Amino acid sequence: MKKGKSNGHPAPVIGRPRTPPIDLATTTRRYITLGQLAEYMSVSRRTLYYHIDKGALLVVKRGGVIRIKLPVACAYAEVERAF
Repeated sequence: MKKGKSNGHPAPVIGRPRTPPIDLATTTRRYITLGQLAEYMSVSRRTLYYHIDKGALLVVKRGGVIRIKLPVACAYAEVERAF
């Protein structure tokens, strides 16, 4: 664990905690997060937001949280991989 400046306390973690990497072929989840799909496809979250705005990627949004159904994510990843 990183130490703070000189007081011996742990340094604060800044930013959002990382989501664990996901394998779309083996996961048992019904929905995945935008960050997980971005990491799996090696693109930025902003790129996925662009495709959502275009209507190319269908998502479920509840209470401001975006989730993607697993079959939709798999199909989208396959289509985008072809290009």
